Amino acid sequence: MNRRRLLAAIVSAVMAATMMPAASFGEEKSEDNNYADNQLLVVYDKESDCTQRLDRTDFAEGEAEQSRGVDKLADSTAEQLSEDADISVDGGEFVTGSTASEGAMLRVELDSKQDMNDAIEAIEEQDDVAYVQKNYYYQVCDEDMKSLDNAGSGDMQPLGTVSDTELSSQYYLNSWSANGSARGANIASAWDLTRSEGKVSVAVIDTGIDTDHPDLAANIDMEHSRAIVGTLDDASGHGTMVAGVISAVADNSMGIAGTSYNAEIIALNVFEKTSSGFRASTASMISALSYLEELVSTGQADNLRVINISSGQYEDTDPAFRECIKRLRENYNIITVCAGGNGVYASYPRTDNVYPADYEECVAVTALNKDGTNVEYSDYNKEKDISAPGKDIVSTMKGGGYGTASGTSLAAPVVSGALALLWAGNPELTADQAVESIRSTARPVNKSANDRGDKTGSSGALDCRAAYVYAMRTFKGEDLKYSISDETMSLGYTSCTYSGKAKYPSVKVGTLTQGKDYTVKYSGNTKVGTASVTVTGAGIYEGSIKRTFRINPQGTSLKTVKRRYRGFRAYWYKRTTQTDGYQIQYSRYSNFKYSKSKYRQSRYNTRKVNKLTRKKYYYVRIRTYKKVNGITYYSSWSKSKRVKTR
Repeated sequence: MNRRRLLAAIVSAVMAATMMPAASFGEEKSEDNNYADNQLLVVYDKESDCTQRLDRTDFAEGEAEQSRGVDKLADSTAEQLSEDADISVDGGEFVTGSTASEGAMLRVELDSKQDMNDAIEAIEEQDDVAYVQKNYYYQVCDEDMKSLDNAGSGDMQPLGTVSDTELSSQYYLNSWSANGSARGANIASAWDLTRSEGKVSVAVIDTGIDTDHPDLAANIDMEHSRAIVGTLDDASGHGTMVAGVISAVADNSMGIAGTSYNAEIIALNVFEKTSSGFRASTASMISALSYLEELVSTGQADNLRVINISSGQYEDTDPAFRECIKRLRENYNIITVCAGGNGVYASYPRTDNVYPADYEECVAVTALNKDGTNVEYSDYNKEKDISAPGKDIVSTMKGGGYGTASGTSLAAPVVSGALALLWAGNPELTADQAVESIRSTARPVNKSANDRGDKTGSSGALDCRAAYVYAMRTFKGEDLKYSISDETMSLGYTSCTYSGKAKYPSVKVGTLTQGKDYTVKYSGNTKVGTASVTVTGAGIYEGSIKRTFRINPQGTSLKTVKRRYRGFRAYWYKRTTQTDGYQIQYSRYSNFKYSKSKYRQSRYNTRKVNKLTRKKYYYVRIRTYKKVNGITYYSSWSKSKRVKTR
């Protein structure tokens, strides 16, 4: 039988499958099972009679005849299975035909009175069955999805000729710390080197897509986009937002720009709306992946390189689903990027596995806040691969507008778009090489909050430009330059005390080597004031970074404090070099609460203070100061002395 016609028939059959109520991905399981009641997926051996019959089946003409023929064969196979295994079966339908490594897959509908575990045990004993498993459900994550009436209020820097009007809202396109606070994935700077421009396709397996969205429509591959379940129209809005992050039309004087810079989107709807949300089954997921495999193997979508799945489940491993992902990666060089999980009710993270993200064959993405810290509820464990911005991500919404959403569902498409850029520059790149490129160049995650320590497998925060340069230099031999990463630069100290000698705080830039990878220049480092350190890339590194440090005046100390009538007189050691004067501070409290100050020029070494309260204790301390270019620099405080007034 023609494989393409068979897949069309199978897709039609799966579209008719019913779904159970759903909960958002990232929430705890409800009392309902996270798999379809009374449904099992039976995978036959390649040499089984079932598989052979399905492969030999031929039909007269038309998809209607194909569908009826497949349904008839599925029913007879289910009846035979019921008889051989001695279980109660109400019917069945094929999910896929044979593949390179497996035989046909049959979705079996059990009688409501049939115990599932007993059925699994009985089916596993059949000689022609490779394995049997439950039909799991996968949930999307739409945490904090909301419309955005005025998007143009973000942290984006000007991007030359890119004309999209809401770029200022897309902080995730920025370099890691372009303005010192919002930290992005360094996407926009990668556009100077590579752009997808239709050379790469990204499949979005989700809730469908708004095919009429004015900022998406031009990049949707309508010929190959497909509704595996229901219709392609996005009832949830989740799929439209995910697709927008990847490939909202760039440089069209409208809205936003997707991270891939105009990759083609193959949208696949595998979700059905139920009374409590949206949910997809293993069967619909496998049908989508098998359909994509058909497109690639027949040359209809040979530029497909990335699949984005922003959904998952915590229930159990799903070997049938995993086999499809593995086959696409190993046989067709297609990488699957997945949301890494949003914890429990988007409140705190989970550390157990979430699937498919935590399969070795997938890229599991965790979410970062705008400041580069981990989103508090983003899951973590050793199976995670990379982190990307996932908080308040601006994207396209169904109905033609724009909105924001948060979570790993939005972090994953940032990575998907970045990988598309890598393949746009080097179509011969392998999946393993692409993953190596993003992991080897990842930047340290800001650990000021929600630090995961060594308990996460994430290599760090995505740096798209660095990943592209790495891929081109390492796997294509092009002499591209890396940009010096400003957030990886640190000084041995940021303030010091004047000593009469030039100050040279040590400089470290990640794991780079001074002299080979960068040079260092100091200025203003001989006197009190603000000095600077400039690091300039060398060798394969380019760009420069500037840091400042303070040189404060040398301090002094009190010699003595003598009591006076309603006051005191303080004596100290004189400082005249790089010092304008002294600040004498006094208070009734040892912590200097409610303190007052007097000042004295540097040529003096004594000062009296009057009009205080009689016969009370006062605490006194002193420090030096110097004004440079309108800024006052102070030394540290001396040790305090206590005096009792007369």
